[in-house]
Amino acid sequence: MTKLQKDTIKNWLKSAEEDRKTAMDLFKLKRYGWSLFVFHLAIEKLLKAHLARQDKEVIFTHKLVKLARLANLEITEKQKSQLAEISEYNIEARYDIEKMAFYKKADKIYTQRWLKICQEIYLWLRKML
Repeated sequence: MTKLQKDTIKNWLKSAEEDRKTAMDLFKLKRYGWSLFVFHLAIEKLLKAHLARQDKEVIFTHKLVKLARLANLEITEKQKSQLAEISEYNIEARYDIEKMAFYKKADKIYTQRWLKICQEIYLWLRKML
């Protein structure tokens, strides 16, 4: 592995961990939709670290299943379904009506459930690096 690859991976990991912590802080502040959005970013960054580790081009996409496939990760159907759901948390480019529907869906119970799933996926991805 080249020094550039190692540095790139290190940067993705550092940024992913910051996002993970921010997501948890946002949950405590009852900013549930934003909490899920930021955790999505953390997982996305770990997937991009996997691409960097394999010296593959890191593409501009927020679709987690696509990134997992590009990284040649063996994911179960359950993980595939979970990653697809988490990809829906990318609310940055949504119209206001879609954002409001998402915020309504992302209540405390829903967010607690999905933060747990996000954490499991995060740890699994981190362990494999």
